[in-house]
Amino acid sequence: MEERGVPSILVCTEPFTATVKTIARIRGVPERPFVAVPHPVASLDDAALKRLASTIADRVETQGVSVSQAARARSGEQPAR
Repeated sequence: MEERGVPSILVCTEPFTATVKTIARIRGVPERPFVAVPHPVASLDDAALKRLASTIADRVETQGVSVSQAARARSGEQPAR
């Protein structure tokens, strides 16, 4: 999505962090930020998923800003003032 100009953040469960890092390195973006959450999430109900989302919202937003800045830097775009 970033390649299409859409800021995005990967959220994965903790057991998959090594896989995420490996794929990022292979794709040429080893510094690619992501947010890891406790495993599993598939069995959480809606209320538990909302609680989890609220606990990581700040990290996702912070990482999103970092990703957007990096994407602008790669494209040569100047930051908004």
